[in-house]
Amino acid sequence: MARVKGRVYQTRVKGEVCQTKSEGRCLAIKSEGRVLSNKSEWRGLSNKSEGRCLANKSEGRGLANKSEGLGLSNKSEGRCLSNKSEGRCLSNKSEGRGLANKSDGRGLAIQSDWRGLAIKSEGRGLAITSEGRGLSNKSEGHGLSNKCEGRDLSNKGDERGLLSKL
Repeated sequence: MARVKGRVYQTRVKGEVCQTKSEGRCLAIKSEGRVLSNKSEWRGLSNKSEGRCLANKSEGRGLANKSEGLGLSNKSEGRCLSNKSEGRCLSNKSEGRGLANKSDGRGLAIQSDWRGLAIKSEGRGLAITSEGRGLSNKSEGHGLSNKCEGRDLSNKGDERGLLSKL
């Protein structure tokens, strides 16, 4: 459990003990000395900020994002999107302010700004937008709706996966 301003928050979600709950999913955010520490499950997110950036980690079908400096570095668990890829996943590395990936067709577009990350997909995929130093998740469905097929990441199961252009 985490203490936030002298109070302890605890919620049980699918057998896991969490300190916060948001729309059936458990969110964990650690930022600037204040700790809201939780472990996500199923479609959840575990968010941890480093400096002005943002690190998202999910279990199951989600994606894991880890920030480096002011940019965005994606690291996969299993067969998902990876900036340091372990297989044939989408692989790019950010420099300077961040990373901007774009795939042809119905792929994924990732853009980072100074204080966080903004991920947008061109279909029915994932939409994560950070405002200031916080995190605001938005998707057209429930939770993160990206699925990995084969060894690549695809939105809603594109057989070829993502073809990224640097």
